[in-house]
Amino acid sequence: MEFSSGHDLNNGFLMLSPMLKGNTVLGGMDPLTGLTYGFDPRTGAPEPGKMTTNEPDIFSGILTAMGVDTSGSGLPDASAFVRT
Repeated sequence: MEFSSGHDLNNGFLMLSPMLKGNTVLGGMDPLTGLTYGFDPRTGAPEPGKMTTNEPDIFSGILTAMGVDTSGSGLPDASAFVRT
């Protein structure tokens, strides 16, 4: 007998901080499949063809919101996370 966790590698995530842009959804959900899709980490624009948001986007977003200079690190510009 096998049991599924009900999780998929395509999931959303929630981040709470006064340093983050609030009341914002980055990416979206495909109404036909119920799966989430990604976004441009720099602008926050939805990218329906981007089926996953990868760890470097998220990690860079957290660091950028904290004011860490990520230039030269190889991480993407994730300024879409930052509260302005």
